[in-house]
Parts: sequence; C-alpha cells; structure tokens
Amino acid sequence: MNAIVSIGSLEVREKLFLLEDYLRQFEQYDFEVKHTFTDGIYAREIFLPAGSMVVGKIHRHNHLNFISRGTVTVYTKDGLETFTGPITMISTAGTKRAVYANTDCVWTTIHTNPDNITDLGKLEDMIIAKNYEDLL
Repeated sequence: MNAIVSIGSLEVREKLFLLEDYLRQFEQYDFEVKHTFTDGIYAREIFLPAGSMVVGKIHRHNHLNFISRGTVTVYTKDGLETFTGPITMISTAGTKRAVYANTDCVWTTIHTNPDNITDLGKLEDMIIAKNYEDLL
C-alpha cells in the first residue's frame, strides 16, 4: 500500500531537496558572485536580485554570514525567518537553506582558508558537502 505524504510532514532536508529539484526546471539565473581572499580567509559575496530564490549547498563547517543590505526570507531547520541587513549571523555545520530575496540583497559568507587556496573548485570541495553523509 502506498502512503500519501503531505509536504507538511516531510523533514526540512527533504523539503529543501524537493524545492531544489523543482527550481531546476526553470531558467537558471547567473548570480553575481565576488570572491575575496586574504591570509587564511575566503569571503564569498553574492548579489541576490529582488524576487530571486536560491537553495544553498550543505556547508561542512561553522562560518560567518553578513547581509550588508536587503531583506530575505530564509527557510532552514529552524523554520522560516526574515532578515534585514545589516546583520551578522553564524551558520552551523550542516546548514542548508532556501533563500527568497524580498529586495535586492548582498550576502557574504566568510570561511577559514588556512592553506590560502584560491582555486574555487578546491575551495568548494573543502567548504561544501555533496550530501549529508559526507558530514559524518
């Protein structure tokens, strides 16, 4: 017997992956991203135009986030929250989120980079988990 599962009963992770899969059917926007490097630090700044939606990747480590301008609504394991910049937040390891830009927004993540890697592919391998099992 097949059970019908309502979206409301799904775990947050499942909902985020379903939303990510759903959004892939639409034209993808090439977001403006600025990468900044300094001794032991990597900063990734993204411009999110009003009305855009992003489902982020799974982060391996705790890191700082700054919203320097704009308002976003964010869905994470903690529920639905709205943030207006300027604001500073900490993301914990394993964070994956959906972000809706209510207004134009500038969001920056700050990651430790002890080996001063500048190759974006290598940095992503260091910072991002391909799935939750990679975090174990």
